[in-house]
Amino acid sequence: MNDDSLSSVFNLRGCEFSAINDDNFTDREDTELKGDYFGYYKENKFYSDKGCTKALTLEADKVYKDLSTLKYYKYTNNALSLIDASEVKMNYLTRDDFLNKGKFLDNTFGVFKNPDATIFDYTNSKVQPLYYELSISNEIQELLKEYKVKGYFFVRQERIPTTLGQGFSVGIDRSSYVPMLYDGEKYFSESFVSNGSRLLTQTYEDRIVKTPYIQCSGLLSLDACVNPTLQSNYDGSEFILHPRTNKVGTLTKSKRHYALKESGTLTKESANTSLIFVGSDSPMKYINGYSYSTKCGTQEDVSQFSFFSQPDYSASANNLIRGLYCPFLGANRTLQNNTIYDIRIPNYSITRLKDYFSIRGKDNSSFYAISDRYELGNTNTIQVFRGDCYTNTVTIRLNRNFIDSDVPINELIVSPSTWKDNYKGYNKMTSGEATDSTGSYASINRADVNSVNLGH
Repeated sequence: MNDDSLSSVFNLRGCEFSAINDDNFTDREDTELKGDYFGYYKENKFYSDKGCTKALTLEADKVYKDLSTLKYYKYTNNALSLIDASEVKMNYLTRDDFLNKGKFLDNTFGVFKNPDATIFDYTNSKVQPLYYELSISNEIQELLKEYKVKGYFFVRQERIPTTLGQGFSVGIDRSSYVPMLYDGEKYFSESFVSNGSRLLTQTYEDRIVKTPYIQCSGLLSLDACVNPTLQSNYDGSEFILHPRTNKVGTLTKSKRHYALKESGTLTKESANTSLIFVGSDSPMKYINGYSYSTKCGTQEDVSQFSFFSQPDYSASANNLIRGLYCPFLGANRTLQNNTIYDIRIPNYSITRLKDYFSIRGKDNSSFYAISDRYELGNTNTIQVFRGDCYTNTVTIRLNRNFIDSDVPINELIVSPSTWKDNYKGYNKMTSGEATDSTGSYASINRADVNSVNLGH
């Protein structure tokens, strides 16, 4: 204001954007009019499209603005007559109004819904964040001056989410209950002994163990890992999971690193799914008959480990896993493999979008600035970012070994055969002294076991 105080918030014209570069002030396909009194003038008629093919049904004594010339016409006695802009009175709408009878969710309370669009330009290796291009017409700026407004800036409220976050689908092992990746044929994890020789080795490929079986699925979710509120919300309650794209996900491998590549097509199916957050260092969580874990064994005791896929009590067992696994969301069903899912609020439905818009519009939470301050008349078009978005490349380490309390920074395996020579089978091991028929965990070099470089 002229006295440097702040006025009440003036709402923008909200809508649901159908695509990138869509707008909320020109014509839209299959609608009478995007605004109540706007269109395109041609030969004593108004049209809803720039090509002037869809004539509007005009209301008597209403003023219409030609979006091509910005001139005003009044419709009286079944005819349009040009009038001066000074004769035009602003059309005031209440805060609760939906425009166009709710088509496209056009509204007066400044609520927008963005299109489902990617911001990544893989061809040119660029990120192109979404933004709003906002403009204030000259007539509105002149009206604001009458109310002793000297400048403006754009604000927003915190988002009331309908999509809580995203997650990448993984398998949950039916024996150890830890997360595992899918290579297109089987699910796999990482043992601490080699497959053939059962030696302790730092060679990652020698320690990969695979299975075609899973207990259920889980989700690797960065949002849940960093947001304590989300962690508490994922308590076994049901949420709607919806695939982000209709592409089939596959993993490409480079040493220990796996990257998601999407191709082909899949059927996008939404489903109610119970989700529970399984934090780091959790020996076990259980809901609805399903178990989940991020911890196999302990760093102090080599006798503590888990079997991968199924128990094998023999001395030649190589499906043994130890260590800590990353936090994840446990699901009570099997999901599509290698798929990024949107996690939406319980009972979410696109048929309720108008209700969601109304709830958002009537919210009284505080506003915060997302633009600089501008003087009236100084500029007409401004690019504004939402202010709560982030773009990043996420790398999640699925597992890691324990840090040995006696040798915390050791990566050298002194005796690679310490497990092979002393492990006689699960039912033939003791914590005491070894005999001819039994082995002793005390004979196994714990520091060597904890030195195996686990992680992918």
